[in-house]
Amino acid sequence: MATDTAVKQYPRVGEVFELELDADVDDNTPLGIVKTLGYDPEDWEFRGAPLTSKLKGKFMLVKIGAQPNLDAAKAALEDKHGPTPSGQWMRLFKDAYPETDGNGPVGIADASWVYPDDSARFPCVDYGGWLTFGWAAYYSGEDWRWLVTVPEGE
Repeated sequence: MATDTAVKQYPRVGEVFELELDADVDDNTPLGIVKTLGYDPEDWEFRGAPLTSKLKGKFMLVKIGAQPNLDAAKAALEDKHGPTPSGQWMRLFKDAYPETDGNGPVGIADASWVYPDDSARFPCVDYGGWLTFGWAAYYSGEDWRWLVTVPEGE
């Protein structure tokens, strides 16, 4: 019996894909994600509304070009493409697509995580394919792709 060992490629920009999240599993909670990434969750704060229970979501990756900071990126995303999902979905994206495609980072414009130095952070998969937190006050680049929520019925 053959097994499928092919690595799933990142979705193309504009392609709709689905993810399933069990938000009650420790690794999927906001501070559980912090711990998974090797940080001490006691040093971090989560200022968002945490997701709970089992959820399914539809998403797509979009590009908006370089923006001066995450607030500007989030405004451009929501104006042009739709709602920003909870950053808790980022770990599931990385699990679903473990190998980077080499076409730039992917992020969720949700700066609900606060680093010990009181700087807001957002979850992302960086240029090297590592799940991490980006600094909301600074990011740049035309090659960033962002997860946005696809409303039901689309």
